[in-house]
Amino acid sequence: MHRSLSGAAAAATTLALAVGAPAARAGDPIMPLSDVKPGMQCQGRTVISGIEPVPFDATVISVEGGPRPIDAQILVRVSGEGVAVGGIAEGDSGSPIYCPGADGVMRVIGAVAYGIGQYDNTVGGVTPIEAMLSEPTITSAPAAPVIGITPGSGAGSSSASTGKTSTAATSKKARKTKAKASAAKASTTRKTSKTATATTTTTTKTTSTSPLATDPNQIPLMLSGPRGALAARFTNAAAKAGIRLIASPQASAYGTAPDGGYLKPGDAVQATQVFGDVSAGAIGTVTYVDGPRVYAFGHPFNGTGPARLQMERAQISTIIDSPSIADQASYKQGSALGPVGTIGFDGTAGITGLLGAAPASIPVAATIKDASGTVIQQANANVVDERGVRGGGTGSLLGLAAAANAGTALQRLTTQQAVGGAARACTTIFLKNGLKPLSECVDSVTPQPSSDGGVETGAAGAVSAAIDPLTTAERFLDLVDHVQVDITYRKEADDAEIVKVIVPSHPQAGSTVTARVIVVQGSSGARREIPVKLKIPRAAAGERTGLVITGDTIDTSGNAASSDSSSSDAIDLTFSDDDGTPAPKSVKGLRSLYTTDGESGLRAIIAPGTGGKTILDGIEGSEDSQLSDDEVAAYQATAKLVWELPAVQLSGGASATITPR
Repeated sequence: MHRSLSGAAAAATTLALAVGAPAARAGDPIMPLSDVKPGMQCQGRTVISGIEPVPFDATVISVEGGPRPIDAQILVRVSGEGVAVGGIAEGDSGSPIYCPGADGVMRVIGAVAYGIGQYDNTVGGVTPIEAMLSEPTITSAPAAPVIGITPGSGAGSSSASTGKTSTAATSKKARKTKAKASAAKASTTRKTSKTATATTTTTTKTTSTSPLATDPNQIPLMLSGPRGALAARFTNAAAKAGIRLIASPQASAYGTAPDGGYLKPGDAVQATQVFGDVSAGAIGTVTYVDGPRVYAFGHPFNGTGPARLQMERAQISTIIDSPSIADQASYKQGSALGPVGTIGFDGTAGITGLLGAAPASIPVAATIKDASGTVIQQANANVVDERGVRGGGTGSLLGLAAAANAGTALQRLTTQQAVGGAARACTTIFLKNGLKPLSECVDSVTPQPSSDGGVETGAAGAVSAAIDPLTTAERFLDLVDHVQVDITYRKEADDAEIVKVIVPSHPQAGSTVTARVIVVQGSSGARREIPVKLKIPRAAAGERTGLVITGDTIDTSGNAASSDSSSSDAIDLTFSDDDGTPAPKSVKGLRSLYTTDGESGLRAIIAPGTGGKTILDGIEGSEDSQLSDDEVAAYQATAKLVWELPAVQLSGGASATITPR
C-alpha cells in the first residue's frame, strides 16, 4: 500500500530533498546504522522517466549483519510511484532512503543496492550510508611498466596516469615468448567480429554471475550506437563472457548535461566507459552529494578500487518490467546526457567521484570514403583513460569502442539493418614518443546483406582484431595516443571460388615461377585468371612437391600450433618483466610476438615430400585426409600471403603436384 508522510515529517522530507546550488550543496543529514530499527516508515527517490526523481515508500524490515556498516545491510519493502513499474529495477541502485530521526528530521540511512530474487521485486537490501561515506572519492594506484620506453625518457605517460615505471634494455635472450593456440581456432579468429568482440568486452565487468535480483554487482551495461546484427554481435559475445550488455535502440544522445552539470540525490547517473557517437556505461542512481563529492550505486561497478570513469547525468526512457525469475530482472532503459565529473573510486559500498572536470580519454575515430576518395561518413568516440590505475578497463574497451564506432559509421550509410558491398578497413594505432604508428588493412565483403549482418560486422571484427594484440600485450598499451580507422567503401561486391591452379610441372628449384589461379565469379559465373608469383624452394629439387592455393583464413604466424584438444584455448604468454625489446613497427610485428592470428587474402603453401591434394584435403577437413592435426597445423604455418582482392570474397582452394629440377 502507498503510504504518505504527513505533517512535520513531510515538510522535513521536502526540505531535505530540495535541490541546492550547483557548487555548494551540503550533504543531507545521515542516520547511523545503530539508529535504524524495523518498522520505520521511510521514503526513497529515483528517476522513472526523464531526469527528475519521484518518491517511493520504504518500510524497514530488518537490519542484517554487522556490527560494522560495511558488513551490514538493511532489508526494506518498497511501494509507491517510484517503484510501481517493475519494483526494484536494475538502475535503481543507489536510490537514497530517508527515515525520520528522533528529532523528526528525515535522514539518509543508505542506498537501495540489492535484490533478493523476489518475484515482484518489492523487497531489497540497502547499503548503509556510513559504509558508502567511508570510501574515498579520488585515489590512484601504480600503473604497469611500459615496454619500449627507456628510463628517464618521460614518454608514454598520460594526463591521468601516475607512478609509471620504465623498463631497462636487456639481452634479447631475457625475453621468452611462448604462444599456444590450435590451428583450427586460429583459422577462424579473423572471419567474424564475434570472437574479437568477446575479447574486447570480457574485462568490462569483473563480476558476473546472476542478475541484480541476487547479485549487487551485475548492472547491465547500456550500449548505444550500433544496431541490428552488429549490436547483436556485441551483446552475444558479452553474454558468453557472463556480462549483461543491452543494446539501446536509440542513438547515443551525448552532449552537454542539463542544469549546469550538478547532481542531487535521486538523480540518474551513468558510469561511462565509452562516449561519443558510441556510448557504453552503466546507469544507477545518486545516493549522496556533499559539495563536489558524489556517492552512488551502493555496490561496486567493476570493483577495481581506484578508477577513472566519466560521471554523466543520465535520463531514463522507461522501465522494462520483468518478474525476478532465473536470470530475468526489471531494468531501466536510458542514456547518458553529458559529463559532470570523474568517478575516482569503485569500491565495495559504491562508486564515488567529484563533480567538475571529466577524466582523460583516448579518441577513436572512423572515416568512410567512397572509391574516389570522397569522405561520405564519419564517427567519433572516446574511451576513458584508466591506464594510470590498476584494474582499469582501457585495454579491453579500446577494441570494443573502435570496432563499434567503425561499424556504426558504416551503418549510417543506409537505413537498412545491414550494409552490403565491400569495405577495406585500415586501422592505424598512433603511438606516443614519436614511435611509428601501427597499421593493418583488412577487407570485408558481403554481396548481399542478411539478418546476420553485412560489411559492418566484418569491418568491426577487423578493427577489433587489429587492436586485440595491445590488450594481450598490456605493457604496450600505455604507448597508444589515439586510433584512426579509414574505410574505403564500395556498394558493388562479389564473391569468387578458387577452382584450379596451373603451374609448370618441372620448374627450376630456387626459381620464381608464375602460377595461374583460376577463379569463378559468383555473380556472373565468369572465369577469371589471377597470375601469382611463387618462389620454389631449393630443397624441392627432385622432390615430389605439393602446391596449394586457398582463400580460407589459416594460421600464417610461422608458429606450428598444437591441435591438442586438452590444451587451453587461451594463448599462454611468458616474458621477462625486464624486457627491453623495442616496440614493433606494425600490427603484424606485434602479432608475431604475441598471437597466432591469420591474415586475409590469397595464400600459398609449397611443401616438398607431400602431394598437393593431400595437403588440401587436410586443410579443408576432408574425411579422406591422410594427415594428422599436427601435420595440418605444420603445413598451415608455412602459408604465405601472395595476393589480395579488395572487392571479392574468396573461398575454396586448388592444388597441384610438381617435381622441380
